Amino acid sequence: MKNILIIIILLIISTNILASKVKSTGSPSDWVKNNAWDLDAPSSSSTQYDTIVILAGHTVKLKETIDLSSWTSPVYIILDGALQIVNSDSPGELLLPEGSAISISATGKIESHLVIKICAGNDTICNSSTVGPAYFAQTGTNLPVTLLDYTYNYKTQNLEWTTASEENNDYFTIDVIDKEGTITQTYNVLGNGNTNIIKKYNLYLIENDIYIHVTQTDYDGKINDLFTTYIRQQKHNIYIIHNIDNIEINGNYNHIQIINMNGVETKYDLINNKIYGLKRGFYIFILDKIPYKVVY
Repeated sequence: MKNILIIIILLIISTNILASKVKSTGSPSDWVKNNAWDLDAPSSSSTQYDTIVILAGHTVKLKETIDLSSWTSPVYIILDGALQIVNSDSPGELLLPEGSAISISATGKIESHLVIKICAGNDTICNSSTVGPAYFAQTGTNLPVTLLDYTYNYKTQNLEWTTASEENNDYFTIDVIDKEGTITQTYNVLGNGNTNIIKKYNLYLIENDIYIHVTQTDYDGKINDLFTTYIRQQKHNIYIIHNIDNIEINGNYNHIQIINMNGVETKYDLINNKIYGLKRGFYIFILDKIPYKVVY
């Protein structure tokens, strides 16, 4: 029964924190080209996203005016890398819906030799090159997504998570839970209080075949669930990493087959060794005829 409760917690929390997010895939790349992003390019004709992330070390080039102002909800641009405005328009423009915001980490930047015009609705929120950390938004706008991403890095044995904003954040609590539902270890990591700047956290964990449950505690003692993830038992040098919106497979393999809990083979999208398109649930990943149990 405890195992079932843990799985239910995992599925509920994972579902609640998901957002429509697109991330950069390399550098340098063109904003309007699909190969610049792990999903469709966030241009005026593409799928609408809540969050656009340019990862550290990546440069995305904006060569023409991008008008997303007709999108039905705010857009939150997270710059861990560089947004380079190189279009010939004067000024170079990025037009976002009302209530949108841009958060730039210490490694992020907006760069251009042109006049820049980045708007949220009718308000210009940025008009010059900027090196992070920085935050741009209409007055009173805060990033509503506290948790941006999380993963367990099997190579470094680090649990890693990133916040896009924090409010009254005192500390994080990381519970290690075994298959019987027993908390075997608890760790605390200090938060950053109040911030709209991207913050990254990590915790070194030598664990295997267990669940990790992470909560956040405010200064007033209020506790908020952030995420639950599973650190799977490793076999045959295959690393299966549970990211917030995909499952990453590292290692040597030639063929993947995915079976759902009803025994039916499941379709999926494979992009750069990352599996997309799976609903939350139980799966058997068969990699070169070797089965792996996966809870996503």
